[in-house]
Amino acid sequence: MALGCKYLRICHLNNCATGVATQNEILRAPVHRAQPEMVRSTSRFVAEDVRDWLARLGFERLEDLVGRTDLLERVAGDTPRQRALDLSCIVSDGGVDPAEPHLCQVERNVPFDEGELATRIAAETTAAVQAKTGGEFAFEVRNHDRSIGARLSGVIAETHGDQGMARAPLTLRLTGTAGQSFGAWNAGGLQLELDGDANDYVGKGMTGGRIVVDPHADSSLPTPRDRRSSATPASTAPPAGASTRRARPASASRCATPAPWPWSRAAATTAAST
Repeated sequence: MALGCKYLRICHLNNCATGVATQNEILRAPVHRAQPEMVRSTSRFVAEDVRDWLARLGFERLEDLVGRTDLLERVAGDTPRQRALDLSCIVSDGGVDPAEPHLCQVERNVPFDEGELATRIAAETTAAVQAKTGGEFAFEVRNHDRSIGARLSGVIAETHGDQGMARAPLTLRLTGTAGQSFGAWNAGGLQLELDGDANDYVGKGMTGGRIVVDPHADSSLPTPRDRRSSATPASTAPPAGASTRRARPASASRCATPAPWPWSRAAATTAAST
């Protein structure tokens, strides 16, 4: 909001009317007037408001408010529906002993998602990336495998630049259901071909390479292969924040900006910015 976002919900189309979520210089130059000082000022005002409320409540630190649900007062509500709301589970202390810590006591928590498939992919493709030889690799993916391709894209970008393997592509052929953010920050030269379906945010922030999501051959659901259907094998908001991309529109109507090529499979393809 500090930068002028108007919540137009077109971040993935690269044509943000306020110039915030776009790489298009034509849109950015005359419209995007935001400066870093705007974010700094907003943050300062928020901090001052928080300090004001802390003073009203008689506290000096936010940490002192953690778990103090006794300071919350229920408002009766203006409508019968509001008055019928049961908020007890929200304001409950969960039965935690007041003498026990209510704040994090360690530097970091052990991640719930250990990224096992991402680690395996990175290990098996390291030699191909380092030698810049490309190649094809096959893996099975499950819906708890999130951001598949993101770590590999980072390795590619760190080693050769974000378009460094465009001439020696690395192809991952995957089967199954991909978790959230499949192909996030996809780098040039990384081609992800998924036989199955994917969850939200496919290809977010992608800057090169190719992502293809093809419905599994055994699927009984109607797909764009049947032109009477508008179903897509990928869920919402892909590819938000992508700097460049092309879509295979037969089943990518919710995947990317449509392009005039009569391809049959769902795909979001990005090319290097020019």
